[in-house]
Amino acid sequence: MALTVRLGEGFDSDKPPYFAVWLENASFYHIKTLHAPKDETKGRAALPYWDFKMRGWEKAKREAAEADIDLAEQAGVDAISGATRTSSFDPADYVLPSDSEVPMPYRLLIEIDQPGDDQPSLVYSVEIDNADPRAFQLLELVGYPKREEDEDGKEVWELYYVDERFGSALELIDSALLTIDRGSENKE
Repeated sequence: MALTVRLGEGFDSDKPPYFAVWLENASFYHIKTLHAPKDETKGRAALPYWDFKMRGWEKAKREAAEADIDLAEQAGVDAISGATRTSSFDPADYVLPSDSEVPMPYRLLIEIDQPGDDQPSLVYSVEIDNADPRAFQLLELVGYPKREEDEDGKEVWELYYVDERFGSALELIDSALLTIDRGSENKE
């Protein structure tokens, strides 16, 4: 899999925008961050949608770790083993279904924000469906993030349609193309 992003006229290489690239499952839960901003503290502030997804993922990992500890103590387990770490950077290692008859679609997302432009960040997305693979897919602008609260007062972030308030932010990315090379999947 390769992601090619063509820079737009609004991209300032002297003061580059913050951006993050990540994968989500079909239920919109963060799977893996593929690229994070170099300055993660400022990047998280500039990219609130990615930050929200990351915080949810980090919370789920903490809760799972705590549950394993409690389970081990209660069951009198001597040791707990985890999966062997992989050195692969291929997202397919994390998202391809074990049964090819059962599709497992996932999404690749990019959030980008130019510091100082007084415009919210923008989120681009493409869905990748293993049951219906396509060699080339264009990422689509899906909106800008906005913080809200649900009926229980919990923080949620929704994506809203881009309106006339946006100008230079729309010129950061000219186009983004996802290329999946299905011919090299079984090569070493």
